[in-house]
This record gives sequence, structure tokens and C-alpha cells, in this order.
Amino acid sequence: MFRKLFKKKDVKTPSKDDAYGKLWLEALEERFGEVTVIKEVQCPDKPTIYIFYFDALPEKGFLTAITCGLSEARHPDWKFGTPELIVTMESPSYSWGLAAGFFASSFFGEKRFSYGDMFKLDEPISEESEMNAYLLFASSFLDRDQSKVCTARQDGESHWHVSSIRRRNRHLRSSRFRGLLARKGF
Repeated sequence: MFRKLFKKKDVKTPSKDDAYGKLWLEALEERFGEVTVIKEVQCPDKPTIYIFYFDALPEKGFLTAITCGLSEARHPDWKFGTPELIVTMESPSYSWGLAAGFFASSFFGEKRFSYGDMFKLDEPISEESEMNAYLLFASSFLDRDQSKVCTARQDGESHWHVSSIRRRNRHLRSSRFRGLLARKGF
């Protein structure tokens, strides 16, 4: 399974030195309620990415995972905001969020993480499915304003963080999505 590619562990809260992580957690809990589980992922020679899990969000039977740390990277395409990733699945498996954390850590400061970008693994993300790729797009249950959170960074600037991984079930069946996959070589 892909989890052999990175170091992961469960944590109770972001580290004492991670002021941004604590601010992000506070902002998310204010918006979505209490975090159920926090995990962290770190690829070799890359920064730690936290994954905050919310059980029953947006409704019972769903698990939502939101990354924390990707937006600390710098990319020339990020002019009006910086991304964090959100994945919502009708599944109890933490693998879906761990995959988002893996992509965020693995490609930190390298990829732009913008709508339409795809990230692929050589093996399935979860034992529940053969799915091995994510397409980044607008959140399936948040409207435009809900997907933005403003937090003050250590450099004093304020940045908007936009969440962006699309739920698999709605798009894997569409011919438009399959066409996009074919054009991108998947």
C-alpha cells in the first residue's frame, strides 16, 4: 500500500511550535465542529502535513479530511491565495485523507495544486476501491464563500486558503471526467 512511502502518526494537536497549524485548526473547528482525529504525514526531506478528520461531515456516513501545511509553501502561480486540500468520502477509511497529505507533502513547493491538477499513485489509495488518483476541483459540499478561510501568517500577511479535492463518486462515471483522464494520460 502507498502508506509505506511516508512517515505517519496520530497526534492530538499540532506541535507547540506550529502557530499556523493551531490557527488553522481553530478556524476549521469554528466552521465544522470538533476534529475527530488528527494525523500527520511527512515524506523524506519534506515538511510535515497535518490531516484533520471530521466524522459525519457533511452528513452521517461521510468522513472529511482537510490538510494543514500545504499553504505554507510558495508557488509563483499563487497570487490571491494558497491552497489546502479537502477530501470527502462516504467511507470510514483514513487512507483517503492520508493520500491528500502524502500529495501535499510530496509535492510541497513544487506543484501548484490548482483546479484540474491530477495526482496519481501506482497502487490504490484504499483497500475499498481501485481508485489511485485525485482530480483537484471545487469542494462538493462547500459553496465558494465557505471554501475560503482567512488566517494571519507569521509574516503578518493574511491569506485565503481554498480547499480542493473532488469526491470520487460523482465524477468517475462522467464521460467528461474520463475524457480529461485520457488527455492527461491516465
